[in-house]
Amino acid sequence: MTQKILVIPEGNWLAHTSRALCVALKLREAGAHVVFACSGTHSNLPRLHGFETYPLTTKEGKWGLSRARLVGSSYTPRIVRKYIRDEIDIIRRIKPCAVLGDFRITLGTSTEFTDTQYIALINSYWTPFYSGIKPVSQTLGIMKLFGPRFKPFLFPTVRKLLECILTIPFNFVRKHLGLSPYRNIYDVAFFPRPQPSRGSS
Repeated sequence: MTQKILVIPEGNWLAHTSRALCVALKLREAGAHVVFACSGTHSNLPRLHGFETYPLTTKEGKWGLSRARLVGSSYTPRIVRKYIRDEIDIIRRIKPCAVLGDFRITLGTSTEFTDTQYIALINSYWTPFYSGIKPVSQTLGIMKLFGPRFKPFLFPTVRKLLECILTIPFNFVRKHLGLSPYRNIYDVAFFPRPQPSRGSS
């Protein structure tokens, strides 16, 4: 039987949509039945290449970018809940053998809840394996609050704190779904832990 794979990129970003599309084209060449679910500025790309594409909740791109620059994330409990609701609905509708996502960081929760194999296309920067320096963005509200008095040697402490704070909207929803909490933002984006069988799909 042909393997059915559901591809879900964050459709407002060309890099994430086109990267997922490149993988999808190769999977289709290999004989897989590939279906997309995405909305946003670049969601027409999969359609232009002949892929069946379903809509789902997606943040407005400019708003998301401006909020992320200010507070470090554009995800609120309400947005996370809507993202996950749509993802669970489409997974149950399509019934794929695997979900491939690109910067759709709510998919770790949706696929765990539906007991579906999850493959994340992700930059190494969003994993705990990145060895380069990760400076705290000067656009964040906390940096503007402290201004030039904020010492660079405090950056690692602030970053560790932010990495935990940014999980709050996701853990709020995970608690309602009966899932264990994330430890930090890398758990959210990278989802390295095994996905236990829940029998809920």
